[in-house]
Amino acid sequence: MLCLHPFRQQLWLYYPAAGEGDFQVLCVCDRTGWDAAVLSWHTCSECRRGHIAKISIADHWQRQGLGRRLVLRAMRGAEDFHWTTTGQSPKPSASSLSSPARPVPPSRSGSPSATT
Repeated sequence: MLCLHPFRQQLWLYYPAAGEGDFQVLCVCDRTGWDAAVLSWHTCSECRRGHIAKISIADHWQRQGLGRRLVLRAMRGAEDFHWTTTGQSPKPSASSLSSPARPVPPSRSGSPSATT
């Protein structure tokens, strides 16, 4: 299937945190189930901090505003928190987006919920 606008063929999966301070994960998949982007972050409402642990976007999905949308979704409801991030490598390793496996924080349970 020829897709002139691949960003319109997205499925956003949100894995909520099981408890305060646990990681939340947002995956953006194409229609085949391949991960186009993954963002993991956590927030602490007590200390009013948020931290983006990892953001990965496949090469052919970059320069379409997807990273900005992911970060804005992560910050929703916590815009006034102090946000930090780890150093993100400019070029992901070959294995970082090669498989459709989802990152699963150890303390998270339950199934994902679709989000926009």
